[in-house]
Amino acid sequence: MKYLVSHDGAEHTLEIEDLGDGGFRVEVDGKVFDADFRSTGAGPIVSLILDGRSYELLVLTDGPKVDVIHHGLGVELLVETEREYHARMVSAAGGEAGEEDVRAVMPGIVVRIQVEEGDRVERGQALLVLEAMKMENEIRATTTGIVGRIAVEAGQTVDAGDLLLELTGDPDAASP
Repeated sequence: MKYLVSHDGAEHTLEIEDLGDGGFRVEVDGKVFDADFRSTGAGPIVSLILDGRSYELLVLTDGPKVDVIHHGLGVELLVETEREYHARMVSAAGGEAGEEDVRAVMPGIVVRIQVEEGDRVERGQALLVLEAMKMENEIRATTTGIVGRIAVEAGQTVDAGDLLLELTGDPDAASP
């Protein structure tokens, strides 16, 4: 199956062929890898062997949004089929902004909130800082929108999956 993966503004092509028994042939932007992907039975923690190297990953999904965490470092990906990608591009060309619930990808403490309710934010803009595993992680907007409700405050402890804030569509985004 073919997917389009977006990360930090870059687009990548991903093709996955299921070889059975947890084995996969993965092609990323034309580079081919052998992979073994299995659930560890511990919720969203998975084992990935990629070209002979082993990784234990925390993988959290919310629709096309996929958060992958390895040793406390998180990567937020947008994973779409070709059809989903093209539908989003058509929507973006029309100037529509997205809506999303911004959730904690791991347990931690909110260090600071860098936006206020009602602020207009751009994709990639810093929203807040979450300390997890003794590291500060900047949480960024994955879409343009208006900050709706902020559900946390500085100093608050959060669990993985907890709502941090809501982004709503920007009515001015469709204006020329």
